[in-house]
Amino acid sequence: MKPMTDSTILRRLVLAALMLIPLPAAMQAQPSAFRVVHQTSAALPDSAVGTFFLDGNLYCSASGVVLLAEQEGGQVLRFVPDTLLLRYDESLDYAVRHPVSYDLYFTARDRKGRSCLYVRLFEEGSKAKSRRVDIDGLEVCHPVFSADGRIMVFSSSGREGKHDSDLWYVRQKKDGWGDPHRLGSRVNTNQDECEPVVSGNNLFFVSRGHSDDGLTHLYVTPLLSPRLTGDTVGMPRLGAGPVLRMPAPFNGREATSSFTLDTAKSIAYWLCNDGTRRAAHPLYSFSGDLRACFLWGYVRDASGSPLSGAEVSVLRGAAVACAAKTDNMGFYGLYLPLSEDFNVVFRHHGYFSDTLSLPAGQSTGNALVSELQRDVTLGSLPLHTPFYYLDLFGPGAATSLSRHGVAMLEPLVRFLRDNPACGVTLLLSNDLTADATFNALLTTQRLSSLRDHLSSLVPASVKVTYLNVCEGGNGCNTASGVSRLTIVLE
Repeated sequence: MKPMTDSTILRRLVLAALMLIPLPAAMQAQPSAFRVVHQTSAALPDSAVGTFFLDGNLYCSASGVVLLAEQEGGQVLRFVPDTLLLRYDESLDYAVRHPVSYDLYFTARDRKGRSCLYVRLFEEGSKAKSRRVDIDGLEVCHPVFSADGRIMVFSSSGREGKHDSDLWYVRQKKDGWGDPHRLGSRVNTNQDECEPVVSGNNLFFVSRGHSDDGLTHLYVTPLLSPRLTGDTVGMPRLGAGPVLRMPAPFNGREATSSFTLDTAKSIAYWLCNDGTRRAAHPLYSFSGDLRACFLWGYVRDASGSPLSGAEVSVLRGAAVACAAKTDNMGFYGLYLPLSEDFNVVFRHHGYFSDTLSLPAGQSTGNALVSELQRDVTLGSLPLHTPFYYLDLFGPGAATSLSRHGVAMLEPLVRFLRDNPACGVTLLLSNDLTADATFNALLTTQRLSSLRDHLSSLVPASVKVTYLNVCEGGNGCNTASGVSRLTIVLE
């Protein structure tokens, strides 16, 4: 398979942004700097099918049982059976409040096992009775509402419940809900789409059909997209925006089976499974801003050639939040939360490192997942080739490095810091109007000064060899009046 050229990769990115297609899988599975909490004590049974948030409580539905999360200090301690919701219907498996009327909508299984929608009017209080909400005979699962409550999105496998699950929507009317419509081919595939969640204008959903790995993953798309007609804006379209796969850790090696949001506290919860029949599903949570920046670019040398295997490390303070290596085209990609400051360090053996500072809020637009390109060029010093320094020391027979000499050695010191596995050979010769014995001793003292200077600045892992060219034999006995340091990097 031919490697992609820079223009090919860039074209794919442009198409992903402008033609509204998902990013290639190779660019989806990138490292991420998001910090999550693994709710280790809250592992759920294999029968867990979904989570939902209602009236400040986190629930999970598992084999016809509604479980309530008991929490303390942001940690889910355990899930216990809940009977409060079941008084509405013994088969209840999901519930949600209408954002405006505060009516309670919930789904429950009928005698045929189909998921049906019910509503209890909030204004009627304790006297309220549940009534069936028929959406043109469709099975209704996991309904959610737009922020103004005028649109309801839900998943359905059709009237008989025998088809792949798709996402549908209905608009609110004075006397109920209108005709159902599929969200369209950008959202729905020939596989299952389910578990919708709305936050602002972001529609999250779980899908198996948007990836070729056979697993379900979490995706996000704008719920409403403007319909442009000449110079005017018509009625917004639903499901017509770009569909983007959420970054790790919301998607990882495991399949994401359920996702829910506590919008009041800005906490996301999601269930995962790895496709095996193990005893429990792990529960994860993330607190904070969900907006992500996909930082990508190319690392090249001074000639413009790509640097394969360059290390790209994202630092949160002094700690490494995540890291990646460039491919054979010098390409790298990482997902970063927009709410934090980061320093991104680029390293490659035999090159100077470089640092990119990214303050919080780096974004190229208002999208939940945006892109930011940063290309980096790394400089180098010649390896295995002698190069020279003249007059590093003070005038006459001075043995200490001069200020000018220290400044001249700074690039070498930085290079050795950036390349702690390198080796370097230093050959010092003195050309002074003195006899060979004096020059040899002077060179020894100057090498000692060099050793003291470098040992305090260069990592101990760097192998440094110091050679006195004037030592032994006839020494150095010329009258040029200069000293020369020859350096060879390995």
